[in-house]
Amino acid sequence: MDVANFYQVGDFVYEKDIQELRNFIKYIHLKDIIKKPFKYVPLGEGEINYKRILTDIRTHIKNDVILSIETHVKNNKIQATLTSLNKLKAYLSQKRIKYAVIGAGRISQKHGIAINENDNSELRGVFDINKLKKFRFALKYDAISYKSLNDLLKDKTIDVVNICTPHNTHIEIAKKAVANNKKVLCEKPFALSSKSLIKTLRNKKIRDNVFVVFQNNFNPAIEFLYELVKHKKLGKINYFAINLRWWRDKKYYSDWHGNKLYSGGLLFNQAIHSLEVINRILELQPDRITTYTKKIHKNLEIEDVLISLIKLKKGQIGSIEIFLHSKNKNVESSIFISGTKGTIKIGGIALDKIIHLDLKEKLNNLPLETPNTHPYGNGHSKLIKVLSDYLLGIDNPKCKLLIHVSELKRVIRFIESLYSNISY
Repeated sequence: MDVANFYQVGDFVYEKDIQELRNFIKYIHLKDIIKKPFKYVPLGEGEINYKRILTDIRTHIKNDVILSIETHVKNNKIQATLTSLNKLKAYLSQKRIKYAVIGAGRISQKHGIAINENDNSELRGVFDINKLKKFRFALKYDAISYKSLNDLLKDKTIDVVNICTPHNTHIEIAKKAVANNKKVLCEKPFALSSKSLIKTLRNKKIRDNVFVVFQNNFNPAIEFLYELVKHKKLGKINYFAINLRWWRDKKYYSDWHGNKLYSGGLLFNQAIHSLEVINRILELQPDRITTYTKKIHKNLEIEDVLISLIKLKKGQIGSIEIFLHSKNKNVESSIFISGTKGTIKIGGIALDKIIHLDLKEKLNNLPLETPNTHPYGNGHSKLIKVLSDYLLGIDNPKCKLLIHVSELKRVIRFIESLYSNISY
């Protein structure tokens, strides 16, 4: 059996193929390819999902099978073969958490890439009610395209389902997933009201098995901020400012993102990431709030500008500016924090750089953030790795950065406070 030959002729290796051929397969060629433009690459660097295929081979073929690296790479042949052998060794020795994606829209691409990048994670399949989106995702990531959500949830090989659907669907899909004994990694916000969240949290399976995507927690700059606060290097915090200046065009608002009932609005769509960071530091319990909103895009159902002035119960004051009309490009997403011992501003396009740092005390052994080579922090990939480690029982200090669904109550209540104090 030569796996890559299936893909070279436009086919796919299904689990049922391996089941049907299990008594005949004695010898398997392993090589990897990129289809356009066509070329051979070391194992793991191409488009074939060998993690999924090797899982099916080990599940269904009980007799001994010879695996052969058939490199075919034209340049640096020896290194390509060594790379392939090392990757095969990792695939065969590394325990993996198996994922399936529900919802094949824009954000699902980050999940597909993140799962494939991590040796401890395996992408099994995808479902979307939009057949074209589903098939495109399955083709791109070499994943099973399930006929129905029920078919996906009944697949016992899947450990975690990644919910990447419109916001108003998160809770019902999560309920079905945990009822089928799946773990859930859900894109934010999971719930669009504190009432619906609290009601859902009565379900113990939801409380124990649902995690929410807040990938910015894994940006080195944000990790550094948490360490500063933990070691009290900023002193007593007295002021915070959130600024998000991005661009969202009419196409963005043309689907569910522009529907208040489906998306919840700009605070749920964009600002919740920054609010979650501040909540971890300050515990967002408002005393007084004044909010102003505006719709700059014509014929919008939801606001594209929001400004709030806040006083918290513990005395800190803050400001929030969310502006989604920065004409054709994202400008910045930043958090500024001032305390009695120093100030810090984290900025960049997506909270990925330390822009300013001024401290009275030395850092000592507290390191500055490691350089970030990805414009958006590559947080999804780091999150998937940490979640897989957590579920595999591997000790990883970054597990503390995972967000369990029960931790959302304060943030969602705060968002409701911001919206309920709009001045007209």
